[in-house]
Amino acid sequence: MRLQTTTAQDQKGQREPLSSGCPIVVPKEGFRAVLEEYSEIIEKTVAQMEAELNDETSWDFIGGKDGVKAYTKVDGSLTAAKGVGFLPYHPRVIWDQFIDATKRKLVDHQLALGRKLKTLHPQTHIDYLEYKPIFVVAGRDFCNLVHWRVLPDGTIILVVQSIEDLELCPLKEPKVVRGDLHLACTKKVPNAAYDGAMVTTMVKTDIKGSIQMTISYYPAPTVDISCLVALGNGNDFGVCRLREMDKMNLQDVYNCLRGVSMSSDQGDRNKSMSLLPTWVIRLMRNVFRWLGGTCGVRIPQVGKEPFMFSSCMMTSVGLMGLDMAFSSITLYSQVLMLVNISSILNKAVLVNDKVEVRPMLTLTTTIDHQYANGPEVARMAKILKEFVENPSLLEVIHGA
Repeated sequence: MRLQTTTAQDQKGQREPLSSGCPIVVPKEGFRAVLEEYSEIIEKTVAQMEAELNDETSWDFIGGKDGVKAYTKVDGSLTAAKGVGFLPYHPRVIWDQFIDATKRKLVDHQLALGRKLKTLHPQTHIDYLEYKPIFVVAGRDFCNLVHWRVLPDGTIILVVQSIEDLELCPLKEPKVVRGDLHLACTKKVPNAAYDGAMVTTMVKTDIKGSIQMTISYYPAPTVDISCLVALGNGNDFGVCRLREMDKMNLQDVYNCLRGVSMSSDQGDRNKSMSLLPTWVIRLMRNVFRWLGGTCGVRIPQVGKEPFMFSSCMMTSVGLMGLDMAFSSITLYSQVLMLVNISSILNKAVLVNDKVEVRPMLTLTTTIDHQYANGPEVARMAKILKEFVENPSLLEVIHGA
Protein backbone atom coordinates (compact mmCIF):
# COMPACT_ATOMS: atom_id res chain seq x y z
CA MET A 1 0.00 0.00 0.00
CA ARG A 2 1.37 3.46 -0.94
CA LEU A 3 0.96 6.83 0.76
CA GLN A 4 0.88 9.91 -1.46
CA THR A 5 -0.12 13.52 -0.93
CA THR A 6 -2.77 14.50 -3.44
CA THR A 7 -2.79 17.67 -5.52
CA ALA A 8 -5.17 19.05 -8.10
CA GLN A 9 -4.60 21.24 -11.12
CA ASP A 10 -6.32 24.61 -11.32
CA GLN A 11 -7.25 26.48 -14.50
CA LYS A 12 -3.79 28.14 -14.72
CA GLY A 13 -1.99 24.83 -14.66
CA GLN A 14 -0.86 25.23 -11.01
CA ARG A 15 -1.34 22.34 -8.65
CA GLU A 16 -2.96 22.85 -5.27
CA PRO A 17 -3.50 20.36 -2.47
CA LEU A 18 -6.91 18.67 -2.51
CA SER A 19 -6.76 17.88 1.18
CA SER A 20 -5.31 19.49 4.26
CA GLY A 21 -1.99 17.70 3.88
CA CYS A 22 -3.46 14.33 4.88
CA PRO A 23 -1.89 11.40 3.03
CA ILE A 24 -4.21 9.44 0.76
CA VAL A 25 -4.01 5.66 0.74
CA VAL A 26 -3.92 4.00 -2.66
CA PRO A 27 -6.38 1.06 -2.81
CA LYS A 28 -4.67 -2.28 -2.33
CA GLU A 29 -4.57 -4.79 -5.17
CA GLY A 30 -7.22 -7.52 -5.18
CA PHE A 31 -10.43 -7.78 -3.20
CA ARG A 32 -11.80 -9.62 -0.22
CA ALA A 33 -14.18 -12.54 -0.49
CA VAL A 34 -17.68 -11.32 -1.34
CA LEU A 35 -20.75 -12.60 0.45
CA GLU A 36 -22.09 -15.66 -1.34
CA GLU A 37 -25.49 -13.97 -1.74
CA TYR A 38 -23.99 -11.34 -4.03
CA SER A 39 -20.86 -13.00 -5.44
CA GLU A 40 -22.54 -14.32 -8.59
CA ILE A 41 -24.17 -10.95 -9.35
CA ILE A 42 -20.87 -9.13 -8.91
CA GLU A 43 -18.83 -11.48 -11.09
CA LYS A 44 -21.44 -11.35 -13.86
CA THR A 45 -21.45 -7.56 -13.66
CA VAL A 46 -17.64 -7.42 -13.90
CA ALA A 47 -17.73 -9.72 -16.94
CA GLN A 48 -20.46 -7.61 -18.53
CA MET A 49 -18.38 -4.48 -17.92
CA GLU A 50 -15.40 -5.94 -19.76
CA ALA A 51 -17.60 -7.01 -22.68
CA GLU A 52 -19.28 -3.61 -22.98
CA LEU A 53 -16.10 -1.55 -22.75
CA ASN A 54 -14.15 -3.78 -25.15
CA ASP A 55 -16.89 -3.69 -27.80
CA GLU A 56 -15.92 -0.27 -29.17
CA THR A 57 -17.57 -0.79 -32.57
CA SER A 58 -21.08 -0.75 -31.08
CA TRP A 59 -20.69 2.76 -29.62
CA ASP A 60 -21.50 5.91 -31.61
CA PHE A 61 -19.42 9.04 -30.96
CA ILE A 62 -21.67 12.03 -30.22
CA GLY A 63 -19.23 14.75 -29.11
CA GLY A 64 -16.45 15.85 -26.81
CA LYS A 65 -15.59 18.62 -24.37
CA ASP A 66 -12.55 19.40 -22.18
CA GLY A 67 -10.83 16.26 -23.41
CA VAL A 68 -13.72 13.95 -22.55
CA LYS A 69 -15.37 12.02 -25.39
CA ALA A 70 -19.01 10.97 -25.15
CA TYR A 71 -20.59 7.93 -26.78
CA THR A 72 -24.02 6.37 -26.93
CA LYS A 73 -25.60 3.30 -28.46
CA VAL A 74 -28.98 1.74 -29.12
CA ASP A 75 -29.63 -1.07 -26.66
CA GLY A 76 -33.30 -1.91 -26.93
CA SER A 77 -35.38 0.15 -24.50
CA LEU A 78 -32.35 0.93 -22.32
CA THR A 79 -30.50 4.22 -22.18
CA ALA A 80 -26.77 3.55 -22.70
CA ALA A 81 -23.99 6.16 -22.55
CA LYS A 82 -20.21 6.13 -22.15
CA GLY A 83 -17.56 8.75 -21.44
CA VAL A 84 -13.77 8.49 -21.87
CA GLY A 85 -11.14 11.02 -20.81
CA PHE A 86 -7.97 11.73 -18.84
CA LEU A 87 -8.38 13.29 -15.38
CA PRO A 88 -5.27 15.02 -13.95
CA TYR A 89 -5.97 14.03 -10.36
CA HIS A 90 -4.65 11.42 -7.98
CA PRO A 91 -6.40 8.08 -8.74
CA ARG A 92 -7.50 7.77 -5.12
CA VAL A 93 -9.26 11.15 -5.28
CA ILE A 94 -11.08 10.05 -8.42
CA TRP A 95 -11.98 6.77 -6.75
CA ASP A 96 -13.21 8.54 -3.62
CA GLN A 97 -15.49 10.77 -5.71
CA PHE A 98 -17.11 7.79 -7.41
CA ILE A 99 -17.39 5.51 -4.36
CA ASP A 100 -18.97 8.01 -1.95
CA ALA A 101 -22.66 8.51 -2.76
CA THR A 102 -22.88 11.58 -0.50
CA LYS A 103 -20.30 13.39 -2.67
CA ARG A 104 -22.11 12.84 -5.96
CA LYS A 105 -24.22 15.96 -5.39
CA LEU A 106 -21.04 18.01 -5.84
CA VAL A 107 -20.87 17.00 -9.51
CA ASP A 108 -24.49 15.95 -10.18
CA HIS A 109 -26.86 18.78 -9.29
CA GLN A 110 -29.88 16.73 -10.35
CA LEU A 111 -29.25 14.32 -7.46
CA ALA A 112 -31.54 15.00 -4.50
CA LEU A 113 -30.16 12.42 -2.08
CA GLY A 114 -27.28 9.98 -2.01
CA ARG A 115 -26.32 7.77 0.92
CA LYS A 116 -24.95 4.38 1.87
CA LEU A 117 -27.61 1.98 3.14
CA LYS A 118 -25.50 -0.99 4.19
CA THR A 119 -21.85 -2.07 4.19
CA LEU A 120 -21.45 -5.71 3.18
CA HIS A 121 -17.66 -5.62 3.47
CA PRO A 122 -14.92 -3.00 2.87
CA GLN A 123 -15.22 -3.26 -0.92
CA THR A 124 -18.94 -3.92 -1.33
CA HIS A 125 -21.94 -1.96 -0.10
CA ILE A 126 -25.51 -0.94 -0.99
CA ASP A 127 -26.21 2.68 -2.00
CA TYR A 128 -29.40 4.69 -2.39
CA LEU A 129 -29.68 7.47 -5.00
CA GLU A 130 -32.73 9.70 -5.45
CA TYR A 131 -32.99 12.16 -8.34
CA LYS A 132 -35.09 15.31 -8.48
CA PRO A 133 -38.25 15.54 -10.59
CA ILE A 134 -38.09 17.52 -13.83
CA PHE A 135 -41.17 19.65 -14.49
CA VAL A 136 -44.07 17.16 -14.80
CA VAL A 137 -41.83 14.08 -14.76
CA ALA A 138 -41.54 12.29 -11.43
CA GLY A 139 -38.19 11.77 -9.75
CA ARG A 140 -36.35 8.46 -9.90
CA ASP A 141 -34.56 6.49 -7.23
CA PHE A 142 -32.21 3.51 -7.30
CA CYS A 143 -31.16 0.84 -4.81
CA ASN A 144 -27.72 -0.26 -6.02
CA LEU A 145 -25.15 -2.90 -5.19
CA VAL A 146 -21.69 -1.29 -5.41
CA HIS A 147 -18.38 -3.19 -5.64
CA TRP A 148 -14.82 -2.10 -6.40
CA ARG A 149 -11.47 -3.84 -6.76
CA VAL A 150 -7.90 -3.22 -7.93
CA LEU A 151 -6.58 -5.35 -10.81
CA PRO A 152 -2.98 -6.70 -10.92
CA ASP A 153 -1.88 -3.89 -13.28
CA GLY A 154 -3.12 -1.22 -10.86
CA THR A 155 -6.36 -0.52 -12.71
CA ILE A 156 -9.23 0.35 -10.37
CA ILE A 157 -12.70 -0.82 -11.40
CA LEU A 158 -16.08 0.01 -9.92
CA VAL A 159 -19.28 -1.82 -10.89
CA VAL A 160 -22.85 -0.96 -9.87
CA GLN A 161 -26.12 -2.78 -10.45
CA SER A 162 -29.65 -2.33 -9.11
CA ILE A 163 -30.99 -4.87 -6.65
CA GLU A 164 -34.38 -5.33 -5.02
CA ASP A 165 -34.44 -5.04 -1.24
CA LEU A 166 -37.75 -3.47 -0.19
CA GLU A 167 -37.02 -3.98 3.49
CA LEU A 168 -33.77 -2.05 3.29
CA CYS A 169 -34.97 0.39 0.63
CA PRO A 170 -38.80 0.75 0.53
CA LEU A 171 -40.55 2.27 -2.47
CA LYS A 172 -41.63 5.92 -2.53
CA GLU A 173 -44.02 5.56 -5.46
CA PRO A 174 -45.93 7.28 -6.96
CA LYS A 175 -43.98 10.46 -6.14
CA VAL A 176 -40.64 8.79 -6.86
CA VAL A 177 -40.41 5.96 -9.41
CA ARG A 178 -37.93 3.14 -8.81
CA GLY A 179 -35.53 2.91 -11.76
CA ASP A 180 -33.52 -0.12 -12.82
CA LEU A 181 -29.76 0.33 -13.27
CA HIS A 182 -28.72 -2.60 -15.45
CA LEU A 183 -25.04 -1.66 -15.35
CA ALA A 184 -22.88 1.26 -14.28
CA CYS A 185 -19.12 0.93 -14.24
CA THR A 186 -15.96 2.99 -14.01
CA LYS A 187 -12.48 1.90 -15.08
CA LYS A 188 -9.52 4.01 -13.93
CA VAL A 189 -6.06 3.34 -15.39
CA PRO A 190 -3.42 5.41 -13.47
CA ASN A 191 -0.46 6.91 -15.32
CA ALA A 192 3.16 6.11 -14.42
CA ALA A 193 3.52 9.13 -12.10
CA TYR A 194 0.29 8.22 -10.35
CA ASP A 195 -0.93 11.80 -10.58
CA GLY A 196 -3.66 11.18 -13.15
CA ALA A 197 -5.73 8.44 -14.73
CA MET A 198 -7.49 7.56 -17.96
CA VAL A 199 -11.10 7.10 -16.86
CA THR A 200 -13.85 5.26 -18.73
CA THR A 201 -17.33 5.34 -17.26
CA MET A 202 -20.48 3.76 -18.62
CA VAL A 203 -24.12 3.55 -17.61
CA LYS A 204 -26.99 1.48 -18.93
CA THR A 205 -30.31 2.08 -17.24
CA ASP A 206 -34.07 1.75 -17.54
CA ILE A 207 -35.68 4.89 -16.14
CA LYS A 208 -39.15 3.33 -16.40
CA GLY A 209 -40.62 5.65 -18.99
CA SER A 210 -41.69 9.25 -18.45
CA ILE A 211 -44.24 9.31 -15.66
CA GLN A 212 -45.86 12.54 -14.57
CA MET A 213 -45.62 13.70 -10.96
CA THR A 214 -49.39 14.12 -10.83
CA ILE A 215 -50.08 10.46 -11.62
CA SER A 216 -51.08 8.28 -8.69
CA TYR A 217 -51.69 4.54 -8.88
CA TYR A 218 -54.81 3.22 -7.19
CA PRO A 219 -56.05 -0.38 -7.22
CA ALA A 220 -59.26 -0.71 -9.21
CA PRO A 221 -62.28 -1.42 -6.97
CA THR A 222 -63.49 -4.17 -9.31
CA VAL A 223 -61.91 -6.59 -11.79
CA ASP A 224 -63.14 -5.27 -15.15
CA ILE A 225 -62.08 -6.32 -18.64
CA SER A 226 -63.12 -4.85 -21.98
CA CYS A 227 -63.48 -6.72 -25.25
CA LEU A 228 -63.51 -5.42 -28.81
CA VAL A 229 -66.57 -7.00 -30.40
CA ALA A 230 -67.54 -7.12 -34.08
CA LEU A 231 -70.87 -5.34 -34.62
CA GLY A 232 -73.60 -6.52 -36.97
CA ASN A 233 -72.03 -7.84 -40.17
CA GLY A 234 -68.50 -7.34 -38.85
CA ASN A 235 -67.75 -4.05 -40.60
CA ASP A 236 -67.34 -2.16 -37.34
CA PHE A 237 -66.27 -2.73 -33.76
CA GLY A 238 -67.72 -1.88 -30.38
CA VAL A 239 -66.52 -2.13 -26.80
CA CYS A 240 -68.05 -4.56 -24.33
CA ARG A 241 -67.06 -3.95 -20.72
CA LEU A 242 -67.25 -7.00 -18.49
CA ARG A 243 -67.73 -5.62 -14.98
CA GLU A 244 -66.62 -7.75 -12.03
CA MET A 245 -65.51 -10.47 -14.39
CA ASP A 246 -63.99 -12.46 -11.53
CA LYS A 247 -67.57 -13.10 -10.35
CA MET A 248 -68.92 -14.12 -13.78
CA ASN A 249 -69.13 -17.60 -15.25
CA LEU A 250 -68.58 -18.44 -18.91
CA GLN A 251 -72.30 -18.20 -19.71
CA ASP A 252 -72.48 -14.68 -18.27
CA VAL A 253 -69.50 -13.64 -20.40
CA TYR A 254 -71.10 -15.09 -23.52
CA ASN A 255 -74.44 -13.36 -22.90
CA CYS A 256 -72.76 -10.00 -22.38
CA LEU A 257 -70.59 -10.26 -25.50
CA ARG A 258 -73.50 -11.42 -27.65
CA GLY A 259 -75.72 -8.60 -26.41
CA VAL A 260 -73.19 -5.95 -27.46
CA SER A 261 -72.45 -7.60 -30.82
CA MET A 262 -76.17 -7.56 -31.72
CA SER A 263 -76.47 -3.86 -30.84
CA SER A 264 -76.19 -1.22 -33.56
CA ASP A 265 -75.92 1.85 -31.32
CA GLN A 266 -72.13 1.95 -31.24
CA GLY A 267 -71.89 1.55 -34.99
CA ASP A 268 -74.27 4.49 -35.55
CA ARG A 269 -72.15 6.69 -33.27
CA ASN A 270 -69.00 5.76 -35.17
CA LYS A 271 -70.63 6.80 -38.45
CA SER A 272 -71.66 10.15 -36.96
CA MET A 273 -68.14 10.82 -35.70
CA SER A 274 -66.68 10.11 -39.14
CA LEU A 275 -68.54 13.14 -40.54
CA LEU A 276 -66.58 15.56 -38.33
CA PRO A 277 -63.31 17.25 -39.39
CA THR A 278 -60.14 15.48 -38.31
CA TRP A 279 -58.98 18.30 -36.02
CA VAL A 280 -62.33 18.25 -34.20
CA ILE A 281 -62.15 14.48 -33.73
CA ARG A 282 -58.61 14.79 -32.38
CA LEU A 283 -59.64 17.46 -29.88
CA MET A 284 -62.75 15.54 -28.78
CA ARG A 285 -60.73 12.36 -28.43
CA ASN A 286 -58.23 13.98 -26.07
CA VAL A 287 -60.95 15.64 -23.98
CA PHE A 288 -63.08 12.50 -23.76
CA ARG A 289 -60.02 10.39 -22.95
CA TRP A 290 -59.19 12.61 -19.99
CA LEU A 291 -62.79 12.87 -18.75
CA GLY A 292 -63.72 9.22 -19.13
CA GLY A 293 -60.41 7.43 -18.69
CA THR A 294 -58.85 9.62 -15.99
CA CYS A 295 -61.73 11.30 -14.16
CA GLY A 296 -64.33 8.55 -14.63
CA VAL A 297 -66.97 10.86 -16.16
CA ARG A 298 -69.84 9.34 -18.16
CA ILE A 299 -70.57 10.99 -21.53
CA PRO A 300 -73.61 9.15 -22.96
CA GLN A 301 -73.87 11.42 -26.05
CA VAL A 302 -70.75 9.80 -27.51
CA GLY A 303 -71.08 6.46 -25.73
CA LYS A 304 -68.21 7.18 -23.35
CA GLU A 305 -68.55 5.24 -20.10
CA PRO A 306 -66.35 5.72 -17.02
CA PHE A 307 -63.14 3.74 -17.51
CA MET A 308 -64.85 1.93 -20.40
CA PHE A 309 -61.70 0.15 -21.57
CA SER A 310 -60.99 -1.13 -18.03
CA SER A 311 -57.55 -2.37 -17.02
CA CYS A 312 -57.25 -4.96 -19.77
CA MET A 313 -58.62 -5.06 -23.30
CA MET A 314 -59.02 -8.23 -25.36
CA THR A 315 -59.82 -8.90 -28.99
CA SER A 316 -59.98 -12.00 -31.17
CA VAL A 317 -57.83 -11.40 -34.22
CA GLY A 318 -58.44 -15.01 -35.19
CA LEU A 319 -61.97 -14.07 -36.28
CA MET A 320 -60.38 -11.63 -38.73
CA GLY A 321 -58.39 -14.44 -40.32
CA LEU A 322 -55.09 -13.60 -38.62
CA ASP A 323 -52.92 -16.38 -37.27
CA MET A 324 -51.08 -13.99 -34.95
CA ALA A 325 -51.01 -10.26 -34.24
CA PHE A 326 -49.47 -7.77 -31.80
CA SER A 327 -51.15 -4.57 -30.68
CA SER A 328 -49.75 -1.35 -29.27
CA ILE A 329 -51.30 0.44 -26.31
CA THR A 330 -53.01 3.68 -27.32
CA LEU A 331 -53.25 6.73 -25.08
CA TYR A 332 -56.98 6.97 -25.71
CA SER A 333 -57.74 3.57 -24.19
CA GLN A 334 -55.49 4.06 -21.13
CA VAL A 335 -55.37 0.32 -20.52
CA LEU A 336 -52.51 -1.48 -18.82
CA MET A 337 -52.62 -4.63 -20.94
CA LEU A 338 -53.78 -5.75 -24.39
CA VAL A 339 -54.46 -9.40 -25.24
CA ASN A 340 -54.89 -10.73 -28.79
CA ILE A 341 -56.51 -14.13 -29.28
CA SER A 342 -55.17 -15.69 -32.47
CA SER A 343 -56.59 -18.42 -34.70
CA ILE A 344 -56.75 -22.01 -33.53
CA LEU A 345 -54.38 -23.99 -35.75
CA ASN A 346 -53.47 -27.64 -35.91
CA LYS A 347 -49.79 -28.02 -35.07
CA ALA A 348 -47.40 -30.88 -34.42
CA VAL A 349 -46.53 -31.07 -30.72
CA LEU A 350 -44.71 -33.54 -28.51
CA VAL A 351 -47.05 -35.52 -26.23
CA ASN A 352 -45.58 -38.28 -24.06
CA ASP A 353 -42.47 -38.41 -26.29
CA LYS A 354 -44.65 -38.80 -29.40
CA VAL A 355 -45.44 -36.27 -32.11
CA GLU A 356 -49.16 -35.59 -32.34
CA VAL A 357 -51.30 -33.03 -34.12
CA ARG A 358 -53.19 -30.88 -31.64
CA PRO A 359 -55.23 -27.68 -31.96
CA MET A 360 -53.05 -24.82 -30.67
CA LEU A 361 -54.09 -21.33 -29.62
CA THR A 362 -51.62 -18.43 -29.41
CA LEU A 363 -52.16 -15.45 -27.11
CA THR A 364 -50.06 -12.32 -27.62
CA THR A 365 -49.92 -9.73 -24.87
CA THR A 366 -48.73 -6.13 -24.68
CA ILE A 367 -48.15 -4.78 -21.17
CA ASP A 368 -47.33 -1.25 -20.04
CA HIS A 369 -43.96 -1.49 -18.28
CA GLN A 370 -44.89 1.43 -16.02
CA TYR A 371 -47.35 -0.79 -14.17
CA ALA A 372 -45.71 -4.21 -14.21
CA ASN A 373 -42.15 -5.49 -14.39
CA GLY A 374 -40.77 -8.77 -15.68
CA PRO A 375 -41.19 -10.95 -12.55
CA GLU A 376 -44.80 -9.81 -12.09
CA VAL A 377 -45.64 -10.60 -15.71
CA ALA A 378 -44.00 -14.02 -15.36
CA ARG A 379 -46.16 -14.84 -12.33
CA MET A 380 -49.27 -13.73 -14.20
CA ALA A 381 -48.35 -15.90 -17.20
CA LYS A 382 -47.93 -18.90 -14.89
CA ILE A 383 -51.41 -18.38 -13.43
CA LEU A 384 -52.90 -17.96 -16.91
CA LYS A 385 -51.26 -21.21 -17.99
CA GLU A 386 -52.91 -23.02 -15.08
CA PHE A 387 -56.35 -21.75 -16.12
CA VAL A 388 -55.80 -22.78 -19.75
CA GLU A 389 -54.70 -26.26 -18.70
CA ASN A 390 -57.60 -26.58 -16.21
CA PRO A 391 -60.65 -24.70 -17.61
CA SER A 392 -62.79 -25.94 -14.71
CA LEU A 393 -61.02 -23.40 -12.50
CA LEU A 394 -62.84 -20.66 -14.42
CA GLU A 395 -66.24 -21.75 -13.11
CA VAL A 396 -67.33 -19.68 -10.13
CA ILE A 397 -68.73 -21.60 -7.19
CA HIS A 398 -71.54 -19.31 -6.07
CA GLY A 399 -72.13 -19.07 -2.35
CA ALA A 400 -68.64 -20.38 -1.55
